[in-house]
Amino acid sequence: MMGHILHDWNLDQKKILIRKAYDALPSGGALLIYESIIDDDRSRNAFGLLMSSTCLSKHPGASTTTAPTA
Repeated sequence: MMGHILHDWNLDQKKILIRKAYDALPSGGALLIYESIIDDDRSRNAFGLLMSSTCLSKHPGASTTTAPTA
């Protein structure tokens, strides 16, 4: 399970983290990820927006993309 982790990384690093976690699963296992996803027009989810802006201020390489694809 990953929670509120992916906000700290850029898109390429997110894909690497997800791939490594998925590859480490036992047969029949599941990977659960929970995040505060920001909508594309940035008009909803104040918590997610604040979380992303905080991460961007602390981690210059962080990404604001809304939906990483593995």
